[in-house]
Amino acid sequence: MLSVHKLTPSIGAEITGLDLTRPLSQDEIAALNESLEEYKVIFFRDQPITTSQHFIFSRQFGELEVHPVNPKPGFPEVLVLHNDADRPPLGTAHWHSDVT
Repeated sequence: MLSVHKLTPSIGAEITGLDLTRPLSQDEIAALNESLEEYKVIFFRDQPITTSQHFIFSRQFGELEVHPVNPKPGFPEVLVLHNDADRPPLGTAHWHSDVT
């Protein structure tokens, strides 16, 4: 069962109780849209989804855009931003996206 946990007084919520590897019901989609509108940012932790599943999940909320500068073959709508110990942000501390 979907559960929403507010993270800060002004913005953000964590969503639990969903399996993003499967299509969502209309009620679940509506609840996520309401949560996004209310909290502005929503987080789904520990969802081991593939790129294909991420694409299908995202399409449940409308048409997707292709980044005009960085289209990739296969899933051009998916833009991967990956920072870790081997790939530090290096100047992306003030990162933003014009097409999120």
